[in-house]
Amino acid sequence: MAIEQPITGAVLEWALATAKYSHLQLDYDLQFAPGSTLSWINGAKPNQGQLRKLAKALNRPPSFFFLPNPPTVTSVVAEFRKFAGTDVVPGPETLEAMRLAGRIQKTTAWVRDQTKETPIAIPIAKKSENVEEVAERLRRWLNWSTAWQLSADQSDSSVTKQFRVQLESNGVLVMHQSLDEGVTRGFSLASGTAPLIAINTRDPYRARLFSYAHELVHLASGSTAVCDVHDVSDNTETFCNRVAAAILMPRIEFGDHVRSKLGGRKVSSLEDVALVRTRFRVSLRAAAIRAETLGLASIGLYDLVNRRAEVKKRGGQFIPGNERVKPVIRVDEFGTSFIRTVESGVSAGILKSLQAANLLRLSEKEWTLARQLALSGPEAR
Repeated sequence: MAIEQPITGAVLEWALATAKYSHLQLDYDLQFAPGSTLSWINGAKPNQGQLRKLAKALNRPPSFFFLPNPPTVTSVVAEFRKFAGTDVVPGPETLEAMRLAGRIQKTTAWVRDQTKETPIAIPIAKKSENVEEVAERLRRWLNWSTAWQLSADQSDSSVTKQFRVQLESNGVLVMHQSLDEGVTRGFSLASGTAPLIAINTRDPYRARLFSYAHELVHLASGSTAVCDVHDVSDNTETFCNRVAAAILMPRIEFGDHVRSKLGGRKVSSLEDVALVRTRFRVSLRAAAIRAETLGLASIGLYDLVNRRAEVKKRGGQFIPGNERVKPVIRVDEFGTSFIRTVESGVSAGILKSLQAANLLRLSEKEWTLARQLALSGPEAR
């Protein structure tokens, strides 16, 4: 009888993430039964032969997997400091979301490679380029309609949700995660086959809209980044902020609107910013950045606005029977782009329905509903 090896599931999960391996790919490469690696992460135990294969594939000694806890993660913190240009360190929620995002990205890249999907061709953005030209290029790639964005018939939530739809329609993975409050706005993981954006669901819709655009610019510049809520002086962050603001507030439309509202004077107070930002459904910070970039603001406006944080209103009345079911939650968390990719893997025969369900932490019945929701579009959710 094969002797079970008492490995620690969290250590195996850490080794997979560090090696940039998805559990699906590991099962496939090592010819394990589908779902084997995930079952070991969740508490089942491999036999001695399976452990040897795991150790060799992940470049770790077998004894490593008997550790009681994963090693302390330091690389993500270093990356955060490098790209955000700040001494603020992401907390456990951001680090956990990044580990999850890494697994989602690797799985997506593997499935898209196996099914011969066309690489995601996000227009390239360079810091040496003109901000307005980069913004226009990205706006065209997204097929984003400024006229629709400014329509009185739209709401903050509808505009923000549609921006996500446009990103996902172009193959970008867009995840919604609860990230550390007061620390992380979102992050992006660059890739030619599975570019990924993660957004903090604790932020209000207007802040999320700007974060979508900001992280898209990071992807266009080929950079992986964790973006915080604090003011930074990093050149890359400044460039991403200015391009993101230009995507959402085109020069002519925004300039005409400011002049019509303020009668030709410069934007100089919080009240002014609140007045001119409403039509574009953007955050106070985004509007201040745009006004300063176009020379429509008094010196120091952004610093003034940045001291006032916009906080998402909490809660709302709980109505029994109106709860969101798990498949709906998973579609929102993982995004339709990922779920559609997984479904293409199932259709191609390289994934099984059980594996697809396990990826989203769902039963097979729940996976069927999640798949239907993702394929039906946002109006079905």
